[in-house]
Amino acid sequence: MTARDSADSPRSTDVGNLSVPARRRPAPTAGSEIGARFRRRPGPSGGTPTIVTCTTSAVARSERRYAYDRDVHDQRSSEPGVDSTLPATGQGRADIHLHTNLGDGWISPARLIQTAALRQLTLIAVTDHDHVEGARRVEELLAEQDSPVRMITGVEVSTRHGHLLGLFVTKAPKPLRPVQESIDAIKEQGGLVVVPHPLGNLVPSLSRRRIDALLSAGYEIDGIEVYNPSPANSTRRAAVRSANEEWGLAEIGASDAHFWQHIGAAYTRFPGTTPDDLRRAVLDRRVRAGGQEQPPARLNPAAYVAQCAWSWFVDPPRRMVRRRRESRAERRAAEG
Repeated sequence: MTARDSADSPRSTDVGNLSVPARRRPAPTAGSEIGARFRRRPGPSGGTPTIVTCTTSAVARSERRYAYDRDVHDQRSSEPGVDSTLPATGQGRADIHLHTNLGDGWISPARLIQTAALRQLTLIAVTDHDHVEGARRVEELLAEQDSPVRMITGVEVSTRHGHLLGLFVTKAPKPLRPVQESIDAIKEQGGLVVVPHPLGNLVPSLSRRRIDALLSAGYEIDGIEVYNPSPANSTRRAAVRSANEEWGLAEIGASDAHFWQHIGAAYTRFPGTTPDDLRRAVLDRRVRAGGQEQPPARLNPAAYVAQCAWSWFVDPPRRMVRRRRESRAERRAAEG
């Protein structure tokens, strides 16, 4: 145990019984897309029917339905005091918690860009678990096309005490370290720290006591997800909003999408349109969460089961391979 980790350190803070030391999945093809519809057509000479996928039409129907719901809401939003789902002039809309199929998500980088543009997102942040390969691939594709969508490199860090989002980073902090070390690693890169699905019980999440302890110890947390439409902390949203009245963190809305149908289901509104505008708005606490006006798309439960299996059994070995590759590269760089 180092002096920094000692409870006797002058920067150590006790809250309750906590002592906080202070300060790939293949891309979907045209018959494999989640949510695809199926129809039967007669086989040759009245034989066994052939099942034909209708992915393209299913996607189009889904997008038309999304546009219809959005337009209906926009008509209702003309009433005073009701927010519109579309970004106003000079106002940006960012979904800063997204997962690709280079991590534990089922969204290809190309589909992510396409859907983000269709849903009129200004900014996106790709935040795969413990690596930035998905973010790099999306950045490469954006550089090759004329898309209105801008991107922030992010990562969802697996700490010993729960998940943590790092935005505006260049590399992923090492996983499975104390949360305070992960905060330091993000801040050393000039990044922003956001708490995802706080107080959640279904996935590793920071508890209220842990957040209290970190803030009391002087650790910088810039924002907190007050609206995440996933089941991760759905029963604790009111508690999060209540606690944040005391914490005073920037109120973030983010979809935590692992399926393309959920991209933009929650978002963060901010003055401006650029990544730098979002950074300033978060630091100045001039952001607000959106997306609560309509529920996220419902998927077949089998899709969630399959994604969970992918997350538990397929993605972790890939992360280990990445970490070993990165460690070898770091050693070669140190020796050279």
